Amino acid sequence: MLQISYGLASARRLLPPGGVVVEGPMMIRCLVYCSTVSEPLPSERLLDLVSHAETKNRQLGITGRIVCEVGSFAQVLEGDPEITGRLFRTIEADTRHKHVVLLFDRLVGERSYADWGQVTPGATEANQESFAASLLRPTGPLLAQQVEKTGLFSLMDTRAGKVLMNALRVPPRQRRAVQTVDQVFMAAEAIILRDGAGKLSLEGVAHEANITLQAAYRYFDGTESLLRAVVRRRQVLALNAAVEDLRTVTFRDEVELAHWAVDMLLSRLLRTGGVHAPTYRFIFRNYHEILHDGMWIFAEALRGAMIRCAIPCDHISDAQLAMAMSGVGAAAKTVLLRAPELLATPEVRSAIVAGFLGTLRGLGPTGSRPV
Repeated sequence: MLQISYGLASARRLLPPGGVVVEGPMMIRCLVYCSTVSEPLPSERLLDLVSHAETKNRQLGITGRIVCEVGSFAQVLEGDPEITGRLFRTIEADTRHKHVVLLFDRLVGERSYADWGQVTPGATEANQESFAASLLRPTGPLLAQQVEKTGLFSLMDTRAGKVLMNALRVPPRQRRAVQTVDQVFMAAEAIILRDGAGKLSLEGVAHEANITLQAAYRYFDGTESLLRAVVRRRQVLALNAAVEDLRTVTFRDEVELAHWAVDMLLSRLLRTGGVHAPTYRFIFRNYHEILHDGMWIFAEALRGAMIRCAIPCDHISDAQLAMAMSGVGAAAKTVLLRAPELLATPEVRSAIVAGFLGTLRGLGPTGSRPV
C-alpha cells in the first residue's frame, strides 16, 4: 500500500509573494471516498496518476491524502466546499476506477493534512470492503482525528442538526457526550458496511466504539432506533451539503434549478455507501423516511438561490418548494425499491423533473393551471 499526502504548503506556492490562505470557521469541506480500480495498474502508471492528482489538487488549493493498495484507492480531500464537491464529481466519473463509495462528507474547522508531504509504505488489507470498513472505524487511521472536529459539533448549530437531535433519546450537550454519539454512529456504519444490518446491535456497537453499553442506551432505545438515526444522520449531512452548495451554484431559470435539485437528490439516494445492495434496500425500505422538516429547510435555501439568480419566484411559496422536493423523494423511493435501474434513464428523470415543476407552477393533472 502506498500513502501519499499533499499539503497546504504546496498550495501556498501558487500564491503571490506575501499571500496567505484565509479560511473562515467551518468552511473546509472534508471528503473521504474509496473505490476499486477498473483494471490493474503498474506501479509506474500508478505513481504518474498520483503525481497528476497532486499537481491538480495543489492548483485547486486541495489538501489531503491518497491511499493506494492492491485493487483499491482511498482518498481524503480537503478544501473549499464548492471546489471539493466539484472535484469529487469529476473523480466519480473517472473510468479508471469503479464502485466509488463516499465514506465521509462534512464541513470542518481546519485541515488535518495541511502540512503533510511524504510517501510511506504500509500493510495491505484483505479486500476493498474490509479496507472501507477500517476507514470508518472510530479508531481508523484516516478518520479518528476527524471525529471531534467533524462530527455532531459541525451540526449542533444548524437547523438540520436539530432535526438529527430529535432522533436521539437525549440530545448530547457536553463535548464528551457528543463524542460518544459520534463514536456510536461511526461504529454502527462500520458494522453495517462490514457485516450487514442484520449483525447490528447496541452491544456490538458499544464494543466496536469502545464505550459502555449503558452509554449507548442513553441515546438510543435499541437497534431499531439506532438504524433510524444512522439513516437520519446521512440525510442531514446530505441536506447540509446541498444547502451549502445552493449558496454558490447558479441557475438560469426554474427548469435548470429543477434539474439540479432532482439530480442532487437522486445521486444521494443512489449512493449505497459501500453497503451490499440487499442490505441497502432493506435499510432504505424500512428505515428511510422523507425528512419533512429538512424539506422546509431546503425549500428556503432554494428560494434564496432563486432570488440570488434573479429567477422570478414571488408566485412560488415555500410550501410549494417543500412539496416539490417531497414529491421527488417519494417518486424516487418508489422507483428505487422496485426497479432502481430506471432512475438512471432520461425518461424517468424527466418525469420526476416534470412533477417538480408542476408543483411549482400549480399545474393540475391535465397540465392546465387550476382556476
